[in-house]
Amino acid sequence: MISEGDYGEVPLKIKEIIKKILQSTERIIKLVNTILNISKIEAGEMEMNFERVDLREIPREAIEELKIKAKEKNLSLEFDEPKERIENLVDKEKIREVVLNLLDNAIKYTPDGGTIEISTFYDEKGVTLTVKDNGIGIPKEDLPRIFERFYRVDKARSRELGGTGLGLSIVKQIVELHKGNVKIDSELGKGTTVTVQVPYSKNS
Repeated sequence: MISEGDYGEVPLKIKEIIKKILQSTERIIKLVNTILNISKIEAGEMEMNFERVDLREIPREAIEELKIKAKEKNLSLEFDEPKERIENLVDKEKIREVVLNLLDNAIKYTPDGGTIEISTFYDEKGVTLTVKDNGIGIPKEDLPRIFERFYRVDKARSRELGGTGLGLSIVKQIVELHKGNVKIDSELGKGTTVTVQVPYSKNS
């Protein structure tokens, strides 16, 4: 199937055109869905489906989904996975969207051959997930605005890489729906670390 990259007996140039069309379509669908989700959150209409989840599962699934994209840039995805279960009451699909957004950003803005580290742990404050890369980093003056809707640090580079300026905005809003918080530490030219913390819930 074309959607799976099987173009059959098609000239290379046509294959490249089809690939670009599919990539553009995917970006548009993702953009529309993100805008719809943001609108629902702001209108207080976002449905939350909380369930008890082992939070080690979500990074594993996200890494599996994005491993081909990472491999294309020869990036190493390293998950420091705890041996014990880390259970919490969350909306699994929405937290999955958070992790996918963070990993996708790290992949986009980390040069070929770089490393992305994911870790998950919990303590008395709750469950914490970090995504750390050794990519291009974010200028200090841009950090206060990084969660603003449509804000992009390097607009030309973001357009080239398919960035919309909405990923971190939806991340922040989803985390806040879980009564959590997200912060970014970054140094230009050295990399970025995003930390997401969600309070621990003992409710079933």
